[in-house]
Amino acid sequence: MSLYAIVDEFERQILKGRARFIADLNESFKDYTINGSTFDLYIRGQTRAKGFALSKFLAWTVLPNYRVAFFGKILRNAADSTRKSILELAEFIRAAIRQQELRWAWLVFFADQDLPSNVQNLVEKFDVQEIGIGVVNAKSGMMIHSNNLLGKSLKRYLHVDRLMSRIGRNDS
Repeated sequence: MSLYAIVDEFERQILKGRARFIADLNESFKDYTINGSTFDLYIRGQTRAKGFALSKFLAWTVLPNYRVAFFGKILRNAADSTRKSILELAEFIRAAIRQQELRWAWLVFFADQDLPSNVQNLVEKFDVQEIGIGVVNAKSGMMIHSNNLLGKSLKRYLHVDRLMSRIGRNDS
């Protein structure tokens, strides 16, 4: 399955509610350009979920309503997979957080090969609290993520690893 098809399925699953335990991500864009950098997938929403009656009342009275976003980027070649390029994209997202008044954002890279070990270490040790980073390897179905709360939530709540195994089974 191509990386583009994986990104499409990922978008479909998030809009169906895969992230509902953390945020209601409900508006998506393809090839979204921000601050001169283009992301293959951009989904935005808020943390206050919609619901019926009691859950809606609870959400409006108890839960904060933060604006949040998901950025997805396909790593097409080795130049996209360097420490410098990943840090630049993280900086673009920090600027987007300020410009769009977001509370936090996820940044997920889609690759069809293993990343260099220095880039994997960068992702795992990334400690900016308002950005969670993950890298999904389309061939192995494995994911590495930053060790901050948002990075861990990619696996815990979005179940990116399960989604990748499901996509792999559907590809066969």
